[in-house]
Amino acid sequence: MCCGRWERKEESSCTEHLYRCGTPTALGEKDAEILLSLVDKHCFSKGKGAIEYTVEAGRPDSINREKLKLLQDFSVDRISINPQSFHQESLDIIGRKHSVEEVKEKSILWQESWALTTLTWT
Repeated sequence: MCCGRWERKEESSCTEHLYRCGTPTALGEKDAEILLSLVDKHCFSKGKGAIEYTVEAGRPDSINREKLKLLQDFSVDRISINPQSFHQESLDIIGRKHSVEEVKEKSILWQESWALTTLTWT
């Protein structure tokens, strides 16, 4: 799933990290947990001095309560969702599988699940 490459130099310290490799939330919960565990162990974590940990959530249809909980468990404090448009006709034309209503529902789910984090629409 990951199209990027992790590099870590011993002398460098990373205080902010944005994990964007396609849509990480498209992974199932078990695979996402494995990925987040590897990132936490080998690359990046709040315990290693990170100030902000952002995950690109991509499509609204890739988000559920379980994935939000998992992201929280790994100290992700910001997610970025890209609905492409808030106009249903535009979503239909570009072939997006989610609806404007689903975007609103996911926003409410995020608010209920994760009140102390940042949600950005990209």
